[in-house]
Amino acid sequence: MGKFATLEVFFDYFLANIRKQVLLENGINCTLLNEYSGTMLPALAVGGIKLLVLKEDEEKARALLEKLDAEADEQEQNENQ
Repeated sequence: MGKFATLEVFFDYFLANIRKQVLLENGINCTLLNEYSGTMLPALAVGGIKLLVLKEDEEKARALLEKLDAEADEQEQNENQ
């Protein structure tokens, strides 16, 4: 089994799952650590819900999420003009 890298930490179950789904739809295997304890009783998710990918996929996953964030920011700016 490979080593994992933490991409992001969430305190919002829904946002964590959206980001996870984006990665999965783009062929990047990932998982959420503390997903269910964070849902049932957020105080149990010590350190938040962690989005994990294999270390070898970390660079690709970060690039994808950064690209999507930049596109969302650009779209928001265009809507606010």
